[in-house]
Amino acid sequence: MNMVNRSAAPALFDAQDAFKGPYAPRIQAFTEAGQQAGFTEARGDAEKIAVILVDYQHDFVDPTGTLYVPGSQQDVARFLTWFYANAHKISAIYASLDTHLPFQIFYSSWWKNPQTGEHPQPYTTITVDDVNNKKWVPIIEWDWSVYYVQQLQQKARKDLMIWPYHTMEGTPVSYTHL
Repeated sequence: MNMVNRSAAPALFDAQDAFKGPYAPRIQAFTEAGQQAGFTEARGDAEKIAVILVDYQHDFVDPTGTLYVPGSQQDVARFLTWFYANAHKISAIYASLDTHLPFQIFYSSWWKNPQTGEHPQPYTTITVDDVNNKKWVPIIEWDWSVYYVQQLQQKARKDLMIWPYHTMEGTPVSYTHL
């Protein structure tokens, strides 16, 4: 998209706003600022430039998120500042989302200890030996689960990590953090 008025960010932009809750109440103000900036449609751009956001979600970039990445707030502030300064050059924006359901092989809901009935805590590793010795057993899909843990060890040389529930589909923490 081209921009006639190539000012950096709209006057109402503050990089720290990204951490004060959703922008939703100010969408109209940002829309009007974009219209006043004189953007034109990207299809007319001679050079196409895309921005790719990878897993730019609350659970990773907000300190209250389940899997907060240290330093990500500073990354977000730098990105937003860069974005507004270069918006006139950007033709498209793509975003990947790391979104999950509550019953997946890397969550505690999938596994239990057959002696105690307890589920593994987040950050527990489940090894091939754990599965073979029935320290942890899958609640469903026994054969596939055992095969998965074996393949993870053989091909990736990793044990299965039990993650805390994060970026759950349909919840605000799974949303893109813009």
